[in-house]
Amino acid sequence: LDSDFLEMAVANIQAFMLAGAGRTTDALFFLFMHLSIHPDVVEKLRREHRCVYSSDVDETYLILQSHQQKLRELDYTTNVIKGTLGILPI
Repeated sequence: LDSDFLEMAVANIQAFMLAGAGRTTDALFFLFMHLSIHPDVVEKLRREHRCVYSSDVDETYLILQSHQQKLRELDYTTNVIKGTLGILPI
C-alpha cells in the first residue's frame, strides 16, 4: 500500500466516523427534545429503571458489569429509543 492510498483511506475513515458521531448527536438531541415535552414518558422511564436497577449509582454500575443481560429488561426504554429513531427526520 502506497502512502497516497493510506492517506486517503485515513481521511475517509475519519470523515465516516465524524459523520456517524454527528448523527448520534442529532439522534440524542431529538430524543431529549421529545422527552422534555413528554414528562409522562420520562416518569415511565424512571419507574422502569428503578424496577430493574438500584437507586444507588455505584450499585447499578456493579449490576451492569456483572449482569449485562439486565439491559434486555428495559422494554419501555428500548421502545422509546426505537420510536424516536423511527420518527427522526435525518
